[in-house]
Amino acid sequence: MTGRITSRLQEALTALKATQQYRQLPNLQHHGRYVISEGQTLLNIASNDYLA
Repeated sequence: MTGRITSRLQEALTALKATQQYRQLPNLQHHGRYVISEGQTLLNIASNDYLA
């Protein structure tokens, strides 16, 4: 059972990658209202972190 689910998920991921629809979250470091992305410090104006 688990093998079938894993296989179906892998097929779905492969299909997404083949059609360039696979999304990966960027690797960001968070520092208060700023984020560091690819060595640049940027103001995070799109944050939805209302619980912090």
